Amino acid sequence: MAFCQIEDLTGTGELTLFPELYSTIRNNLELDQPLLCTAKISQDKEENGAEAQQQVKLVAQHIQLLTSASIPEDQPYQLEVPARSVSPEHWTRLKDIIHRHPGRNPVQLLITMDDALCCLQLGPNFCILPGASLRQEIQQWQKELHSVH
Repeated sequence: MAFCQIEDLTGTGELTLFPELYSTIRNNLELDQPLLCTAKISQDKEENGAEAQQQVKLVAQHIQLLTSASIPEDQPYQLEVPARSVSPEHWTRLKDIIHRHPGRNPVQLLITMDDALCCLQLGPNFCILPGASLRQEIQQWQKELHSVH
């Protein structure tokens, strides 16, 4: 059994893996690879002094390596982009990456700013086919962004 701390743009939470599921995925956890998890959500209130704080708690139902997962064609491919780090050259490079992987999945850019998150869905000329090759190019593009910032 395992308890994992998880986070996204909105906050943190706890993911519980029961023994049967944990035994099937535990070797992949040691590889430090991104995972795709389907989970049930419940919210508990924890008392911290005078304030009650909510933390999302998830119970894992299914986990697989992200590299072996496929996104259904009707689901958008979401890409987090830190607004301050992106130059015109970075946008051009992203456009080239997207055009090298044409498909049916719409692309959503989650553009992070200091006090805001903007979700922008690209038009039908920018739909992609998710896969390992695209993922590698996007990861390299994101590394370039973080090295500038």
